[in-house]
Amino acid sequence: MASQSSDEQPEPPRLQRTLAVARKILVHYHTINTYFPIDDLPSMDILYGELNFETGESTDGQGHFFELPSLDSMHDTLRAKNPGPVCHPSVVNIDQDDWYKSNAMWHNLALWLTLSEDDWVAGLIDDAGWWRMCGYKALFRHVDDMHWTLDALYDHDIFHHDDVSQPHELGVLSDNQPLRDDSISLGELVTITYLNIRQLNSRSCKKHRVAPITLVSGSGLSVRTVQGFIDPDAEKLIIRKTPVMNYTARSLVSSSGFKCLTVVPEDNWDLHVNLLRWLTAAPVGETR
Repeated sequence: MASQSSDEQPEPPRLQRTLAVARKILVHYHTINTYFPIDDLPSMDILYGELNFETGESTDGQGHFFELPSLDSMHDTLRAKNPGPVCHPSVVNIDQDDWYKSNAMWHNLALWLTLSEDDWVAGLIDDAGWWRMCGYKALFRHVDDMHWTLDALYDHDIFHHDDVSQPHELGVLSDNQPLRDDSISLGELVTITYLNIRQLNSRSCKKHRVAPITLVSGSGLSVRTVQGFIDPDAEKLIIRKTPVMNYTARSLVSSSGFKCLTVVPEDNWDLHVNLLRWLTAAPVGETR
């Protein structure tokens, strides 16, 4: 059998190109401790685009991967299931760091979904497939004054083995580094890159070209949505984000002198409803 000419080497499989992109980007992770400024992303093989918080549409033209329920349908669901009476305001210690505050906000949103095992909490979705990630050591970091955790994940690959057309993942990230509109945080980029590799390495997703990841990313009383995937053809990581949104909180001092902040859903209704829309978004788009 004639040997193959060096000029006729086959193109590497998509997964190999994806892993090669990830390795190049991970080199930067070891040199940056907190933030990746948007202006510096092109030099790191990262293509940046803006994401509309209310529609889920992006500005980079690289595809639309999560379809948000309409505002009207979400309001109809909230009226029909009425989880509000059993969903108390979030109360956070004013002296705790931003990771703690963000994590407390997520626990409040979780009551509106189906994470609570209490039957008296109606929830917005009957079978969401959310997976609590506390203790998943591959996806949290506590070092020096910086820590972040992937608190929850809705994983179609794990919970819907019969539907291999959806490699998408949707998660919740808590970080003690303040969110900045001019930068992507280290925790956001590490989590998106890792989940891309994990998904495309899974047996059910081998035939997919991309695995879109969406994170509801919080720090303190600030939150935004960040989305990303590795494009093996362009050999770049595609990153999108919405502007930073902020909760309105009421100051409270208990009779014992305990200072805290309370976040009432009614005071932040538009933000609250839009976050619920993101957390119940349906995976769409061409990923093969």
